[in-house]
Amino acid sequence: MLNCFPQSHKTNFDAMMHGYRMACDAYQPGAVIETARQFMKGRIEGQSRDFAPTPAAFADEVCRVNELYNGLERKSVEEQRTRYLKSLVKTNRISHQTEKSSESKARVAAMVEKVHGMGSGVPNLKTGSIEERKAKAEKYNQERADAKDRWARKLVERQQGRG
Repeated sequence: MLNCFPQSHKTNFDAMMHGYRMACDAYQPGAVIETARQFMKGRIEGQSRDFAPTPAAFADEVCRVNELYNGLERKSVEEQRTRYLKSLVKTNRISHQTEKSSESKARVAAMVEKVHGMGSGVPNLKTGSIEERKAKAEKYNQERADAKDRWARKLVERQQGRG
């Protein structure tokens, strides 16, 4: 984390690391690592983007994260991290916008359509009569089956071309 912030040529790196170790030695390593990640990304509200946090400020945030980790001991590490990030959003501790742009959403939708090989996507089955809904669903299922068949044929052709 400290390499992400400028250091003075007079900084005693060993003494500084000793301060961080002393401030954080009672906490879980996962909490320390997650806090360092959030500081490096600039997601902690009120943090200086020009200087590394003091050991005391860092330890305060590690303590908060450690409490979240202790409450989630039975969850996997990834679930803990996700929950912690959500808590940052809920408490407005993340200082930048996390929503995806409409351009990004359109790109993702285009990729999904390309992967599935379907032009129209999933039909709206909430409108129309029961017969129309059944027809839409059958057409959709047939298109999916055809797309899977095309994919399987391409895969076989590629394997035969290599073999």
